[in-house]
Amino acid sequence: MQLNDTPLASRMEGRLFALEGRLYLVVEVNTDTQTARVSCRANGKQRVFDMPVAEVAVRLSSNAHIELDGLNEDTTSKRITQQADGWYFRAREGLQGPFACQSEAQDCMQSYIVASQS
Repeated sequence: MQLNDTPLASRMEGRLFALEGRLYLVVEVNTDTQTARVSCRANGKQRVFDMPVAEVAVRLSSNAHIELDGLNEDTTSKRITQQADGWYFRAREGLQGPFACQSEAQDCMQSYIVASQS
């Protein structure tokens, strides 16, 4: 059986769950081995490891309430501001920038959001 070709895989892949203050992404599911490749960031480094599908299912069901920043929502675009020395976006860690123009700040903010959530 190939990876990614089952209803189980399509229900789990790309989903997120939180565990001990970290956000985890289900990268792929192998139904033959009943394992899932899971990715998270810890101490500034990305880790990818295998986890039993049954454990992933439990984690996903207990974290069904997770909502992420939308890349194109009004609230996200309001995070971009212009200051005297350039364009910035607000993040939990503080202002990020300066960027030469608003579109560069927008692109960098979207990349930042994606990297933070994967």
